[in-house]
Amino acid sequence: MKPPKDLRPLTDIRVTRKTGVEASHGGGHGWAVSYADLLMVLLSFFVMYFSFAEENPNTVDNQLQRIALSMKGISPEQINARMKEKDSAEMSSLADAMKLAGIKVTQKEDHLVMELTEEYKPADYRLNKPLSKQMDVVLEALKPYHNKVNITIIGHADAKKLAPRNEFLQDNFDLSSIRALRALKYAINTGYPEKFASARAASYFDRDARSLSVEVRLSAKPGGST
Repeated sequence: MKPPKDLRPLTDIRVTRKTGVEASHGGGHGWAVSYADLLMVLLSFFVMYFSFAEENPNTVDNQLQRIALSMKGISPEQINARMKEKDSAEMSSLADAMKLAGIKVTQKEDHLVMELTEEYKPADYRLNKPLSKQMDVVLEALKPYHNKVNITIIGHADAKKLAPRNEFLQDNFDLSSIRALRALKYAINTGYPEKFASARAASYFDRDARSLSVEVRLSAKPGGST
């Protein structure tokens, strides 16, 4: 028995299988869905990047550096060591800038302490002209680091006991607190970003002096040192 003439040889029969994506998008354009997903991921990334960068550019930049080093196969321990070396170099650079400006600087393991030498009159908390000039020097030197460091302005007093003046000024702790707050307001009014600045009272415990200090620390970074 002969096969029908219109029956094609088995070798001419080709079976085409559709993937699940093609079957669900009849036109065979499943790649468009993946491309759209990729664009959405990129858009989400940039939205998050610029949101965080506006709050703290230093944190975002350092996190991206960590990701780049990690993609090169560098271990977390090596990354932390490299970032610490970078932090130390930045702090040393800032310390050198302060010394050139005539400010007394003590470099600690993870921060700097700048001691102003000008003093208040006894029991006074108003920022006098010599002190404000020294503050100007410090703030000017810190301008390139505004988004990289947090500063704490520390108020000091001498060890001589202060007689109570009013309900807000009872002792040397109150006095050093008001001195620090007045100096903090001065710094903010001259343009220092308030979200990177704070004040602290030390009375005569850190320094036996009627003056101010400025503590400088690098802004916190996720997954690394402060």
